[in-house]
Amino acid sequence: MSGELALAIPLGLAVGLALGMLGAGGGVLTVPALVYLLDQPVEVATTASLAIVGTTAASGAYTSWREHFVDVPTAGLFVLGAVPLAVLGSIASTQVSDDAILLVLATLMLLAALALVKRPYQPPESARAARAIVPMGAATGFLTGLAGVGGGFLIVPALVLLAGLATQFAIGTSLVVIGVASAAGLVTRLAAVGELPLVLVTVLSVAGIIGARFGAGIGRRMDAAVLDRMFAGLLVVLAGVIASSIIF
Repeated sequence: MSGELALAIPLGLAVGLALGMLGAGGGVLTVPALVYLLDQPVEVATTASLAIVGTTAASGAYTSWREHFVDVPTAGLFVLGAVPLAVLGSIASTQVSDDAILLVLATLMLLAALALVKRPYQPPESARAARAIVPMGAATGFLTGLAGVGGGFLIVPALVLLAGLATQFAIGTSLVVIGVASAAGLVTRLAAVGELPLVLVTVLSVAGIIGARFGAGIGRRMDAAVLDRMFAGLLVVLAGVIASSIIF
């Protein structure tokens, strides 16, 4: 266990850095790390990921709120769609095989990479379409519950495209939605999973909170497009690793 805990610290920092810089990426990094590096079963890994990512996102959301980088009405619309479907996704996860969940996760990584590379940074005013935010929140919530990911890679582009938010506001608002949706999915999953590796989850969560604080500061100083492309490359590599483990 001591070796796992030592490894959990840098992994948690990496998850926090991704969330802090991009408002996305926590879950798609946490689940593979728990499965392949920390030897956790997929069901436990996806559930623990909700606790880790939710805690880290909540910490980042509080910081963003204090610095006035959260669009509260838009966050409310996203949460309205996300929470009920996060519960349904969590229930559905108990009926799906481990390989299927990992395949979904690999697919989400590739979609995340595409979204990060393609998303616009200064959408026109006409891009505002609040009526589409609730359905997008529902889709994100279902994926959160099913695969144990926060869904930030969908939320941030949606907030930029549909709500017309600047990137910094999109990141802060995304963290609020991730925190709430992760909590909803976690409560539903705990009844089925039972016991989690609490010490491991705690270490990853604390490291994630620290990483998120650093990530937010780094993100504000770096060009967003450069950060997105770096993270997109990492996601493609991780998706390949997961797909290879399923095939071979």
